[in-house]
Amino acid sequence: MRLKSHVLRILVATLILVGAWSTRTAILYGQDQVTHATVLSVSDESVTVSLDDGLQVESGVEAVIYGTEETFGQEVTVERGRGSVSRSQDTTAVVSGSDFTDVSAGQRVSFSQVRTVGTLDIRVNPASSTVYLDGKQVTVGNAEVTAETGRRVVKVQSRACRSASKEVQVRRSEATKVSVRLSCDNATAQFDVTPDSATVFVDDQEVGTGDTSASLTRGLHRIRVESPGFAASERTIRVEPGGDETYTFSLKRDLGFASISGYPRGANLNISPTFDGGSSFSERAPISNLELAVGEYEVAIDAEYHKPENVEMRVAGSEQTSLSYSLEPKTYRISIDSEPPGAQIYVDGRQLTGRKTPTTLTLEYGEYDIRLEKDGFRDEEKSVTVRPDTSFQFELDDARIAGNNDDDWTTMKKVSVGALMSVALIGSAFGIMYLGTASTR
Repeated sequence: MRLKSHVLRILVATLILVGAWSTRTAILYGQDQVTHATVLSVSDESVTVSLDDGLQVESGVEAVIYGTEETFGQEVTVERGRGSVSRSQDTTAVVSGSDFTDVSAGQRVSFSQVRTVGTLDIRVNPASSTVYLDGKQVTVGNAEVTAETGRRVVKVQSRACRSASKEVQVRRSEATKVSVRLSCDNATAQFDVTPDSATVFVDDQEVGTGDTSASLTRGLHRIRVESPGFAASERTIRVEPGGDETYTFSLKRDLGFASISGYPRGANLNISPTFDGGSSFSERAPISNLELAVGEYEVAIDAEYHKPENVEMRVAGSEQTSLSYSLEPKTYRISIDSEPPGAQIYVDGRQLTGRKTPTTLTLEYGEYDIRLEKDGFRDEEKSVTVRPDTSFQFELDDARIAGNNDDDWTTMKKVSVGALMSVALIGSAFGIMYLGTASTR
């Protein structure tokens, strides 16, 4: 009885496991499931994925997102969400759906339909040729074109030239080079340009700088010549087979205006264009409405007793350019002495603590008021200009010696008058005494 019960329990457990396995396999997929992209980010209703190299996907294609989990000791691939492609770019796509709660970054994505693509690196001559891929125009001139893998036909056409076609094999994630040179009836065009720095373009392709030439196919071609600081010139020419023509372009300067001012006035200005075709010249500040070619300039500014400075200036044709400068004064050592020595020094009213004559000072170029003070002597003050190799000598007057000013003269007069009055009073007293003595006799 016990044996039967034990066997029954084993059978029940086995049935439960089999049922669980059967239920689970309904949502499990093999490890060899083909995938095409990786999840980058997840939101409530969309998932952004990164496409594998060489793959493209179109909008509306169904997408299945897979994760992995361990079941019965084995790691298996499990579906985590479904949706459809709502937006696709070169290397990424957006999958929209309603339930992405189990989706996370790094999980793999499989699409119901994908395109495998490669790159065609197309180089053509003439450079203005039109390129067709499987009968559809894809570019004009040299370009890199993305195409589905497999055999493709590249066709190149240009006016006055015989068209040419090539069959190429496009491989996934690879760049296939395709070079096509057309047989054309060409003519040589000679370009004489001013200034020498001007660049010549034919049909938007640069052909040279300064006087140059180009082999052109029959028909119309657009020529453009340009140079910094000059107004560009453009025209259309017609080329006939076997004809050699010379085309002259003389560019006119594109002008602007500049004003330069600052401290100190009268500074020397050396103005040098940094573009080709210009020459340096000198002016003296301030200047206004100076007519200059449009472009970049370097302005060297210098003035006597000041440190020079270089500044950059850009002149534009549509507005007035203003440049302001402020040069820093140079510093100089000056000597100050006095007779007698030992006087305290004041510069612009500020006492130089611990500095007495004779001494040397370092001051910036400019005007200063220097005053010397010494006990027992009158203060002496001078207005001086600090320049290179300058020395100043002060003579201090003894305060006990009367000066020639009005106050001293008034004092002297008061003393003299007082002395005379004293003498007069004494004389009067002696006179009275003498008269009294005489009358007694």
